Amino acid sequence: DSVLGYDVRYNEDGSITVFFNAKPQLGSEDLPLEGVTVVVDAGHGGADPGALGVLNAAFGPTEDDITMAHALAVQKRLESLGANVIMSVPTTLPQNEKVVLHERVQITRDAEADFFVSLHCNSVGGSANDLKSEGSEVYYYENVSRDFAKDVLTALTENTGRNLRGTYYSNYFVNRNTTCPGFLLEMGFVSNPKEYDQLRSEDSLFATANAVADGILNFLQ
Repeated sequence: DSVLGYDVRYNEDGSITVFFNAKPQLGSEDLPLEGVTVVVDAGHGGADPGALGVLNAAFGPTEDDITMAHALAVQKRLESLGANVIMSVPTTLPQNEKVVLHERVQITRDAEADFFVSLHCNSVGGSANDLKSEGSEVYYYENVSRDFAKDVLTALTENTGRNLRGTYYSNYFVNRNTTCPGFLLEMGFVSNPKEYDQLRSEDSLFATANAVADGILNFLQ
């Protein structure tokens, strides 16, 4: 019951290493996440802006700008609780480079992280009604991640007023290949003018950071 994930590694000398990711314990009252390692994955970045948003990148932030702002807020909140936070995408990433999926997974594996949190924004095609699609949804792969993902989504939608679209099983690469509880969170639709404006607000940063932190604390309790 105390193992959250595992990995089997085949070594060059023919030996096999089996890694078991043990569930961390809560720390002190002041620093409850001391000793807990979390990889915060800001979706897209650099040469990959992600969804452009209603302003079509000409006058406002694109998806990668929004995910990075939220990732930084999550980082600050988790660090205030004592967690060791690793950002998969650096804020200094050049515009002609990008962090590909297997690199994000490898960062998580190398850190032997306890949790993986990937932040994204949703969007619809140009022929769809931008006003109809709204709300937040979250995706998980392993069953151990399901309640964790659901807790974060519920807290986020309660604190932002966004529609709770649901918690879904998925085969996303970053969910499937990490060795710890994790999820991919679609925070809201940048194709919806109302949600795009909200995703640019300090309230959204605050709500997301608290939702992730509360989700981790609930999981460990």
